[in-house]
Amino acid sequence: MKALDVLGGKCVRCGFSDERALQVDHINGNGIAHRKQFGNQTRFYKHIIEGTTEGLQLLCANCNAIKRVENKEYVNYEHTVQTAEGES
Repeated sequence: MKALDVLGGKCVRCGFSDERALQVDHINGNGIAHRKQFGNQTRFYKHIIEGTTEGLQLLCANCNAIKRVENKEYVNYEHTVQTAEGES
């Protein structure tokens, strides 16, 4: 996929390069709101291909999941942690 190539073609954290598990990540979070501005994923990727990559990076699915936990990027992070620890 050309958008992945524009972003370097591999995970910036671990170097994994299988495109089936690569994800465009918003470095400072707030990706949902940013992507909604484009209306659909195709327009978002076209934006990347045209060279607008500021604030974006490529992460593999594992590194992206780890980043979300480290940065508490879940909408309801505290509830997620409590549920995982067996609290309700």
